[in-house]
Amino acid sequence: GPVQEGVYYTDKLSFLVFDVAVLLSEAGANSPETPVFLIFLPYTEVKALGGSAGLRVSAELLRTKRYEEASNFDVSTLVSPLALELNRDERDQSLRRFLEHDNLAEGVVVRPAGASVFRLS
Repeated sequence: GPVQEGVYYTDKLSFLVFDVAVLLSEAGANSPETPVFLIFLPYTEVKALGGSAGLRVSAELLRTKRYEEASNFDVSTLVSPLALELNRDERDQSLRRFLEHDNLAEGVVVRPAGASVFRLS
């Protein structure tokens, strides 16, 4: 999808991978080009694939077996991993700009630990 604009954590433009989805067709489907299944890979595979491709992968912030605990995660405590790469003066300036623009953390991705498979048709 398009890159979200108007939320700035740092002056640098950087992308973080948080999900990898694979589209698959099943044997015998009417058209092999028509995907039938959407599979979201487990985080461990996302991290390995992203690393091998030279891409940055988002950090795992919380691991829990309870959805309620994950959904109550306090996103206001998040610090951008991109801002952490800056030296202290740059980080302070970046934080001031961040607060001046009312940039709130966009949230967290809540997902199952393993692969998730969805049938599309």
